[in-house]
Amino acid sequence: MLALAALAVFFISGSQIFGPSASSGQSSGQASSQSSQLQAARDYASCMRSHGDPGFPDPNSQGNFGAITPGSPADPNSDAYKAAQPSCQSLMPQLGQQQQQQNQSKSVQFAACMRSHGVKNFPDPNSQGGFLMGGDVDPNTPTFKSAMQACQSLLPGRS
Repeated sequence: MLALAALAVFFISGSQIFGPSASSGQSSGQASSQSSQLQAARDYASCMRSHGDPGFPDPNSQGNFGAITPGSPADPNSDAYKAAQPSCQSLMPQLGQQQQQQNQSKSVQFAACMRSHGVKNFPDPNSQGGFLMGGDVDPNTPTFKSAMQACQSLLPGRS
């Protein structure tokens, strides 16, 4: 199985990072938590680069990473990625239970959208809201790319 991170979703060894969703009326504690998650995502990216994966992206302002898929600059199947990951895994930001539940719900909607746009074998999310892709789903096909364009707004971390 190959791990796929569909744009705002980032998977590493069965783990994932979803950026915090911005919302109005946040308490200072929520804002502080989101700020610390963003910093953790930045620290993780820096660690990956310093441990041999120079193509690893910075997170966006919400703490989301871009597409991390086979063939991308941050290829999870590359030797550089596999070498850096063990040293940096402990730096991956952790989500609270409420955020995990919101991500799970959005991931279910995203999977349904992908299937309705022609990616018939797109899997349901796992219990953490992530997707483990088998060889029967090719992210490089025109159908997949078109479905991703249509469905990306449903990904966790997207407003």
